[in-house]
Amino acid sequence: MADDNHEGLLEALDAIPVESCDYQTWVDVGMALHASGFSLQDWQRWSAQDHRVTDKGRPYYSERETAAKWRGFSKNRQDRVTSGTIIHLAESFGWVQPSKRQYGWDDVVRIADGPTLAPVTATLIDRRDVGGESFDRAAPADAKGEFLRWLRALFSHNDHVCIVARTTPEGKPSGRGRYDLTREELEDLVERRGLEALGEATDGGAFACVNPLDGDGREDKNVTKFKYALVESDKMDAEKQLALIHEMKLPCAAITWSGNKSVHAIVHIDAKDKKEYRERVAALYDHLRKNGFEQDEQNKNPSRLTRCPGWARGNGWQRLIEADQSEFLTWDEWQDWIVSEVTKLPDIETFSNIGELPPLAPEIISGVLRQKQKMLVVGPSKAGKSFLMIELAIAVAEGWDWFGHDCMMGKVLIINFEIQRASMMHRLRKVYDAMAERHEGGIQHEGNLDVWNLRGHSAPLNLLTPKLLRQAASRKYDLVIIDPIYKVLTGDENSASDMAEFCNQFDVIAENMGCTVVYCHHHAKGEAGRRAAMDRASGSGVFTRDPDAFLDMSPISVEGESRSLLTYEDEDGYQREALPYRVTYTLREFATPMPTDVLFKWPLHVVTEDLHAFSVVGEPKTRAEAGKASAKVRQDKAVARWDTINALIGEAYKECRKGDRFTVGWCWDWLVENRGEECFDMALSKNVIANATKRDKDGKPSNPMCEWVKKPAEKGVAAELERVGA
Repeated sequence: MADDNHEGLLEALDAIPVESCDYQTWVDVGMALHASGFSLQDWQRWSAQDHRVTDKGRPYYSERETAAKWRGFSKNRQDRVTSGTIIHLAESFGWVQPSKRQYGWDDVVRIADGPTLAPVTATLIDRRDVGGESFDRAAPADAKGEFLRWLRALFSHNDHVCIVARTTPEGKPSGRGRYDLTREELEDLVERRGLEALGEATDGGAFACVNPLDGDGREDKNVTKFKYALVESDKMDAEKQLALIHEMKLPCAAITWSGNKSVHAIVHIDAKDKKEYRERVAALYDHLRKNGFEQDEQNKNPSRLTRCPGWARGNGWQRLIEADQSEFLTWDEWQDWIVSEVTKLPDIETFSNIGELPPLAPEIISGVLRQKQKMLVVGPSKAGKSFLMIELAIAVAEGWDWFGHDCMMGKVLIINFEIQRASMMHRLRKVYDAMAERHEGGIQHEGNLDVWNLRGHSAPLNLLTPKLLRQAASRKYDLVIIDPIYKVLTGDENSASDMAEFCNQFDVIAENMGCTVVYCHHHAKGEAGRRAAMDRASGSGVFTRDPDAFLDMSPISVEGESRSLLTYEDEDGYQREALPYRVTYTLREFATPMPTDVLFKWPLHVVTEDLHAFSVVGEPKTRAEAGKASAKVRQDKAVARWDTINALIGEAYKECRKGDRFTVGWCWDWLVENRGEECFDMALSKNVIANATKRDKDGKPSNPMCEWVKKPAEKGVAAELERVGA
């Protein structure tokens, strides 16, 4: 009988690419399945995905051999292989056991255009439709220049690079090569003494490791960054190889001619560790196979050697074909392109052929929001936003109005991440009963309202989305409310790119479930009135630009005797003071309504006409005050920007190795490689750092907001950076 977790083990099995397994690993998987009570058919189904052939042209997979092996397992019970072998192998390819799929809120999780995180491969081209591309194979006019251009395209200035310039009579690499120099040191050596300084020239050409090393060796354990993989083939014409590489739009840092049979493409993998490297290389090779590229399968290890341009090889030359010219220069960009290619997109339409205009989606909130659209509600902490969301849910469930806007009756799901289940149910009862008292006929459609209480079971939204689609798609919800989003946030909320990817998940929910999505977020720190309504949400501006409707709820300043307007008597006869708020609308689909003032008289928000004369807290009352407030906002933004820039420079400083000079150039190279998105968000450039760290004529820092300044240096020598006051 199979293990209890039958489906889980088969899921793990499917995560192992059979074509990445050698013979012994394939046998071990079969033994593990046999020992766990699975059938021969389970092993055959997985094994049949192996389309490799031997050097003699025989298929790797044989149904007869698989069956014979399976019968032999029962005869040998010593050293029995268990299901743990399959689990371990699957995890090495990025599979995560369901019980371990937990993330912390500080984790940064990349979100693709759909809910999956696995690498995407697809058949996008037919090899027969691709011709060949010619390239220059003649002796280079500037061999040293080609080598240096290739070197700079692949490595950062402080990366240790391994060069093997000696070869055997057969043209194979001889010895371990030289791996103790950084790119900067190699450049200097070659500039001064030529390529000959790297080793005695032989007819076999020269090699280099495709990834940076630690300077202590040339093995996989010495790899410090898992940036690239080698793609080449000895079984295809070189012109055909180059054409296929371009047709597949591989994210190549450089492409070289080996001087003999193959084109060498150095492809971006950009993995964070060896485990992710193996997973992505396996996916890359799978993609190559699907598109007819006969890849050399021996190139999987990260310390693999490639041919260096600029060296003679026999009667030919190793040449640089191109560097940094690919359409996509990162793994993620290439993956996003593949996803866009395989996703079914609508056809391009000519407007004159439209004919009768298509019907608009029904308005779920009259004058505010349509079906399958998105709405964001933001407000300060403890402003009763959860009560506001409950009021909206009940208004749609019953077909009542919400803030004076009629609502379409429909099924509603509230996904509650913040409030304990018992408290949530009591809160729902209170609000429902209070709203019913204001509507004739009372409660009639309570069955339209569902709640999913997930406090203590939160997960990043990209992991929650597939579960939501599976569990809720058949219920045909018209409205899904997610409260609050900080519980499911992935990435940095101040990063535009991270938040764009995060917000894409709301589109996935709306499109796949055919529902409207409403979600709740909080204000940034400070007085709301000092910022425009769309700038009050915490984090990136993407939050407010992405939804179809944006509602801001900001506190109104009511002082002195006017506070009597806030007094009300609760259900027990006690005098209470309501909390006053102004709700402003920013809408994509409809004309913008006038702001709505509400009083939060627990447990309801009640519309009032008595507060029009009052301003939002922090809002200027005169033109002079408005000018000062605007200047203060600009100053605050500048300070926040330089706080981030100072932190980024400080991070680069901590990574500067002992012996390296922490110059503007070194700092910028590190930031571009490791914090590129943050630099883009901050409009940060090398010139910005260089100008901000200058000293004035008195030797003082020229930019008071920059915490870094250039040290005094000799003429002609790049100055190092130091912290002001160090």
